[in-house]
Amino acid sequence: MMRARHIGLAAGLAVVIGASLVPPPVSEGSLVGVRKDAWLAPPVPMGSDDLIEASALMAAPFWGGKPDAAVTLAVETEDPRWRVAAVFRSNDGGSVWIEFSAAGKPPQRLGVGDKLPSGHRIVEIGERDVCVAVGRKTLRLGVERAND
Repeated sequence: MMRARHIGLAAGLAVVIGASLVPPPVSEGSLVGVRKDAWLAPPVPMGSDDLIEASALMAAPFWGGKPDAAVTLAVETEDPRWRVAAVFRSNDGGSVWIEFSAAGKPPQRLGVGDKLPSGHRIVEIGERDVCVAVGRKTLRLGVERAND
């Protein structure tokens, strides 16, 4: 009987000591830190075209050449780059604000069912993302949330 009491006391003491040695739980922070600065997207880099660069080189004045049609075409073509600048949620499904890199081209406000400048259809607009149909697949484009 005395032995059972000692075993019970030893077990209770082990539980108390074990509980005091366990480190406190670490609170999990958010995966993405909150940005305090104003968000401005950097300009999207334009890919190089070897034909245009070669034509520009051959038309350089030190070769005595004349400007090629490809060079003048490259200067006259509009910058095709665009980006999803904002997402607006509402009862009708929301809308997406598209900004273009081309100077003077006005932004567009598109909704579910509309096509992006790339020709892909908008399937769904979430709080922080846009679902786009690409062939048989649906891709989710994330949009960074701005904090004012």
